[in-house]
Amino acid sequence: MVVADIGANSGHHSVVFSKAVGPSGLVIACEPQRIFFELLSANLILNRCQNVIPVHCALGAESRRLRLWPIDYSQPNNFGALGVSQEGGEPLLDHSGEEVDVVTADDLLGRVLPAGRKVDFLKIDVQTFELFVLRGAERVLNQMRPVIFTEISPFWMRKTGYDYREIYDLLSRYSYQVYDPHVSLEVQAAVREWSGDQQEEWDILAVPGIRVSP
Repeated sequence: MVVADIGANSGHHSVVFSKAVGPSGLVIACEPQRIFFELLSANLILNRCQNVIPVHCALGAESRRLRLWPIDYSQPNNFGALGVSQEGGEPLLDHSGEEVDVVTADDLLGRVLPAGRKVDFLKIDVQTFELFVLRGAERVLNQMRPVIFTEISPFWMRKTGYDYREIYDLLSRYSYQVYDPHVSLEVQAAVREWSGDQQEEWDILAVPGIRVSP
């Protein structure tokens, strides 16, 4: 199998995926933070993960240059919570945050994947940028039909500039069936209602259904 780890951070999941897919499998691990990309690369070397391709970039709806939110690595912080600097639908560029390359999943995977291979599993944890990653994966979703595991964080997605239910709508348009992986893989999950709690987050597992031509 081929796994795309979008938002790989220091590589914990990338190492797990590497062991799971085995020597004939492949993992593509994307991480935009420079320091954590270096940690990811070191982690892969230390764990002898020769079937992982690390890529230093962010994924989004279009190719461009953006900034991550500013952060001080010398102070205790949740460095895994750092995302692309955007608020109310507009990118914020006038600060000292790290500048990063943003590419689409379609372009990146089309360039990195060996001929004849397709992505089977797509894990997305990109701190509210999930919708834009999916918007940039039209060819991947249409043709490769990977299983998708992604995080939903309604409060922070709203601050970024969209309603979390847009992710459910997008997945529905591509004929994906949504499940709560922590509850049941037998019964599809309804669109979860947000309680209004700023910290509330959850995961969804989206499985490709049969595409029906209109």
